Amino acid sequence: MAAMTPFYGRPGLHTECYDAMHATTFAPGTSLAGDAEWYVALARECGGPVLEGASGTGRVAWEVARAGVEVVGFDLSAGMRTRAEAKRSGMPADAAGRATFVAGDLREFDLGRVFPLAIVPFRAFQALLTPEEQMASLAGFRRHLAPGGGSCSTSSTRSTSTWSRVPGPRTSGWRTSSTRTGAPG
Repeated sequence: MAAMTPFYGRPGLHTECYDAMHATTFAPGTSLAGDAEWYVALARECGGPVLEGASGTGRVAWEVARAGVEVVGFDLSAGMRTRAEAKRSGMPADAAGRATFVAGDLREFDLGRVFPLAIVPFRAFQALLTPEEQMASLAGFRRHLAPGGGSCSTSSTRSTSTWSRVPGPRTSGWRTSSTRTGAPG
């Protein structure tokens, strides 16, 4: 795979301030308001554990863990994973025990287990700029889904044509961008 621009990999103010900079992005009245709650409801519906790709600072993963569902988040950026881990001390003990953050690249990852639900919130899938990167990522998620499992990614500009080229059965699920394995195609 081609080297990813290490913007979030560099220590710096952007990684440290990421949550504060994006707080208004998810504020009431914005197009992304309530997205974490939506993912929590999806996690409760599917049960755990949940796999979150590009988990960043853990904004969604920690909400899933607080809701009582185990979550494993992976991210390429050590700085973002450090920010996610820094939140652990402020979490209730039961939630702190339900979240795991590991190194991983959306384009190529192997966690050695399967999940009933895989998510990629906040348009992170759009960081994959080529069809080859997108297909590699989707294939990785498919390998990590339990039979009957589902996946969901937020996207604002990508067409669904890449999703349609992933081999295997699928059907529309919770929203048009969701897929479930083991369902009629």
